[in-house]
Amino acid sequence: MVQRKIGEYFTNATVILKMINWRISLLGNVSRPGTYMVYNNQITILDALAMAGGPNEFADKSHVTLMRQSDRGVQSLYVDLSTTEVLRSEYYYLLPNDVVYVPAMRARSGRLNLEVLAIILSTLSTAAVVFTVIQNNSK
Repeated sequence: MVQRKIGEYFTNATVILKMINWRISLLGNVSRPGTYMVYNNQITILDALAMAGGPNEFADKSHVTLMRQSDRGVQSLYVDLSTTEVLRSEYYYLLPNDVVYVPAMRARSGRLNLEVLAIILSTLSTAAVVFTVIQNNSK
């Protein structure tokens, strides 16, 4: 359309349109969630995650959701970042206004409880050893 309009005023004119910047949003378990401006004409999903500081320790990289606007409405697409198949996926390159959501692993709360449980048990065992030493020295 722009080429036709310019052609009305100039002969043999060539029009090259480039998108200067656009935005993507990264949400969920990434270090710095938010909206980011992209100044390249293309960006990969891995580059976008790197912009947000990468997935957190408890991020579920095998169930990343890519929300993309299309003529049929918003599509939710699942991308598995734990395999190299993502490199051949049609969703490897992001489009303007894409939203990438990285969910948390379901086992996260159990893992966090194990750390707390380990601290409690080590404290109790240390207290038991100290109590036993004090009791044996008093005899």
